Amino acid sequence: MRLCQKRSMAGSEDNSETDSRKPAGMPAWALGCVLLLLAAVIGYSLLTGGVVQKLSMPGGFDLELAHNAPAPAAPRPVASRSFVLGRWEVEQNSDPVTAGTSLRYDEDGTLSGHASTFNGGDGRREEWHGTWSFEKINDEEFRLHDDINGQHVDARFRIFDMNHIQNEDQNYVAVRIP
Repeated sequence: MRLCQKRSMAGSEDNSETDSRKPAGMPAWALGCVLLLLAAVIGYSLLTGGVVQKLSMPGGFDLELAHNAPAPAAPRPVASRSFVLGRWEVEQNSDPVTAGTSLRYDEDGTLSGHASTFNGGDGRREEWHGTWSFEKINDEEFRLHDDINGQHVDARFRIFDMNHIQNEDQNYVAVRIP
């Protein structure tokens, strides 16, 4: 930046006034170094999971950061009859056939829902009704005994999380629908 001088009407120089574009305080190179250091400290802190609570810089510049700790993992659900209650859906694709089921398991031991099958351009929907019972194998696995439209079906499931269970024998994942 350069200093600008004003001339009075008589042509004399007035050195007491300077252009307002002159920076005050820290030189540009020093400010750049400070900002680079600040970025490095914040980056390292976030990378290592630490917390930078407050940084104070010359010239009254203060920076406060809060670091949110990750939410604790939800406890893994335990296989139980109450875990099964609700609506579960399954979609399976095996070209050219696509199939999907939606079943609601009720507290009174009844189930209801439907199965849809699409083969090429033809589709079919079948309503399902029946009863179900629960058998615990261990904390992560259970077996359902379903009687659907007069047919008995046994299926073994492993719990992934609150909303996903896998039938390893039939190679599908059922998803809880709220």
